[in-house]
Amino acid sequence: MTRSEQDKANRLYYLKAGRCPNCGGSRPIVEGTKRCAECQEKDRKRKKEMRDKRLADGLCVKCGKPLGDDTHKTCEKCRSREVNYHHNDKVTYQRRKSTGMCVDCGKYAAEAGRVLCKKCMNKRKIDNRRNDPGWAKKNERRQRLVAAGLCIDCSRPTQDGKQRCRACIEARRDSTRKYRIKKKIYRQAEQARRANS
Repeated sequence: MTRSEQDKANRLYYLKAGRCPNCGGSRPIVEGTKRCAECQEKDRKRKKEMRDKRLADGLCVKCGKPLGDDTHKTCEKCRSREVNYHHNDKVTYQRRKSTGMCVDCGKYAAEAGRVLCKKCMNKRKIDNRRNDPGWAKKNERRQRLVAAGLCIDCSRPTQDGKQRCRACIEARRDSTRKYRIKKKIYRQAEQARRANS
C-alpha cells in the first residue's frame, strides 16, 4: 500500500469513527462537517493570513499570480472562471429542477413540492441550526427540562423518562398523521400531473 493510499484509508477510518482526520482522530468532528472545531479554526486563520499576504504583495488572492494594473483582488482569469462557474451553476440548477432531481447533489429525486432530496434537506437543517444563535438557548432549555423530568413542549411532568407528556405525544401523533395524509395526497396529485404532461 502506497503512502497516499494509507493516508486515504486512515482518513476514512477516522471519519467513520466520528473523529477528526486532520488531527489524527484526537478530537470529535463538528456535526455536518469533516473536521473538529479546532482544525476548522486553524484552517480559517491560515487561509486568511495567506489571502492578506497575497493582497499586500499585489497578487491574486485566489491563485497567487500577479494582478498587473488591475484594481481587483483577483486576476482576470480567476474572475472569468468565477463568472462561468456561477453561470453553469444556474444552468445546472434549472436543469435539475426541471427533471425533478435534487438541485444540490443531483443524485436523488427531489421530495414532493421541494427542490431538494431528503438527505440534502437534512444537511441544510443542520447548517441552519448551527448558524442560528437562538438554537443553542433552545437546546439548553430542552436539556434542562429533560433532566428535570418535564415535558419539552408544555413543561408538565412526564412518565417513563420520556421527553414529552402523554397529551403532547398524542397531539404530535395527530399532527403527524394529518401531515402524512396531506403529503400522500400531494404526492399522488404530483404523479398524476407528471403522467398527464
